[in-house]
Amino acid sequence: MLATFLFMLQMLDDDAKQRAEVAAYFKRFDEAEALYAETDRMDLAVEMRMHLGDWFKVEKLVQAGAGDDSLLTLAWNKIGDYFADRQKWSKAVAYYAQAKNTERLVDCFYGLEDYVGLEKLINTLPEGSHVLTNIGEKFVSVGLCEQAVTAYIRSGDVKAAVDACVLLNQWDQAVELAERHSFQQIEGLLAKYASHLLEKDKKMAAIDLYRKANKHTEVARLLVELGRASASTKVQPLRVKKLYVLAALEARSTFASLVYVARGSCVDAWYFLAKKTFGISFCKRASKGL
Repeated sequence: MLATFLFMLQMLDDDAKQRAEVAAYFKRFDEAEALYAETDRMDLAVEMRMHLGDWFKVEKLVQAGAGDDSLLTLAWNKIGDYFADRQKWSKAVAYYAQAKNTERLVDCFYGLEDYVGLEKLINTLPEGSHVLTNIGEKFVSVGLCEQAVTAYIRSGDVKAAVDACVLLNQWDQAVELAERHSFQQIEGLLAKYASHLLEKDKKMAAIDLYRKANKHTEVARLLVELGRASASTKVQPLRVKKLYVLAALEARSTFASLVYVARGSCVDAWYFLAKKTFGISFCKRASKGL
């Protein structure tokens, strides 16, 4: 290695350059930089500092005129990396911001738990940017649904936005999004939400969703369940009748019950559906209430 270095020295045509290389070889870097400056070869000084990974020095040299904007941006990014690797997020932000490195700013704001700063980045990015997806994922991880949806929608990923709402139990927002953006899987989404409502015993809300999802058999089944519950109280016979007739109307959407509806009787349609669901003995008892 020494022989190679000596050969390289012989190739240099300037004594100051030779002395600078000798200083650098013996790790007297400040001396080497001064000698490069004497020969008006600050580019070599910058190259030396880059080779050493001394990006703070590179920044100063470039700002003094020893490089262009692209080299300065590289230095800022490298210094940002230096601080980020040590989880000194605030200092890293200062350099990434100068370098306009939004992708790394996302990680810094997340590390700082600065979700306001993270949200502000959304509108600085072009639509469809993959960085927006990263921002959305980070907001989901901390339970901030609205911000996650904003990021996903700007990225063009409606499904991810809907999934975020479902994951964070924001079903109303999920349905509203699906309807607004003509989400192809909306029927399945509505059915899932309806199941969620049923777990909380919110049958009327579930019925409304099942109707939106064109799950007519499920609507009819729930209406009959409500009718049976009302019939057992023997308090509101008119309500019972209305529930059973509504169930029959929903049952028209099924092929089997169409046979009965075609004969002109919604009650017959209900009777068919209820018999199939709850048995004939229930139908006979319930029919008396009609």
